[in-house]
Amino acid sequence: MKSFLGKNKILTMLLAICVGLIGCSNSEVTVKEDMDQFIKTTIMEEDKDSVSSSDKQFEAHKIYGTDKKDGITSIYLHTVYEGYDKVTGNKIKAGYSYPVLIKLAKKNNTYVVKEYRIPEDGAEYTKSIEEMFPEKYAKMAINQKEDTVHELTNEIQKEVDNWLNSSK
Repeated sequence: MKSFLGKNKILTMLLAICVGLIGCSNSEVTVKEDMDQFIKTTIMEEDKDSVSSSDKQFEAHKIYGTDKKDGITSIYLHTVYEGYDKVTGNKIKAGYSYPVLIKLAKKNNTYVVKEYRIPEDGAEYTKSIEEMFPEKYAKMAINQKEDTVHELTNEIQKEVDNWLNSSK
């Protein structure tokens, strides 16, 4: 009987440790429409100076993944942000494309940006992405860049065409 009780205590302790570890680990977050719109607005606000000389700005992003830890949601994504003028039509006046890490907290039913980070330029580009993103998302951001940019640029081009056609 003592042996059975001893095994139960050990099993109970192991179960408690496992539950504790699971509870402390990062968890995936589903990005719903309100969060996605907040992400778009945040990107456009953070980087408005780079395309502010244009008539209209457009942003598209691809989310590689998310996680949540201690009330902070980290979003790992790639963004394309471009500015256009009516005079030049669908020719890009200004823009950029790069991976972004956005960390959000929720306060009083609204999101608050805790961190907004982009990679370093030049030789530090890849290394900084690897520091910003978990390994699986860093690989995606580095290896799928051309495909992602092409996809996002096509998405923006549709919005630009609609904008240009609606103003005729």
